[in-house]
Amino acid sequence: MSGGIVYQAYVSTDRIVAVKTGTQLQGGKAVTVHFGALGGLIGYFLDKRVQKKRAALRASFEEKALDELLLLDPKNFEVRFDALDGAEIKRSKLGFLAGNKASLVLRKPGEKPLELQLSKDVTPAAVEVLERAIPGRLQTDPKLKA
Repeated sequence: MSGGIVYQAYVSTDRIVAVKTGTQLQGGKAVTVHFGALGGLIGYFLDKRVQKKRAALRASFEEKALDELLLLDPKNFEVRFDALDGAEIKRSKLGFLAGNKASLVLRKPGEKPLELQLSKDVTPAAVEVLERAIPGRLQTDPKLKA
């Protein structure tokens, strides 16, 4: 997503609901990189704090219905499977720099494709869900299925 927003995705049989959990620059990590090794150490602890905060936020979402999650923030959104022309799961464009990331590209008629980052450990589950939800309309990089 543009703007560096971090989302937690929730998947049902008919849609994906993306719920904002923060931004990529949250915690001041971008500033600490300019202070060398000490900045790296401070950045590490800031990142740990941000991750802990996001985990608590995600835990609070578990008891809520998907429609309720949509209303929590104006930047939250949903993608209905029946509105998709197709989808593609592929290796991240950044190659080895992306670490354990894959890209999910969702295509809706008449709209710009929506690209989301997936961690590779959830990619096989995403493939399974999408193959059932949009049969015949999912393209997958074979290396990501296993």
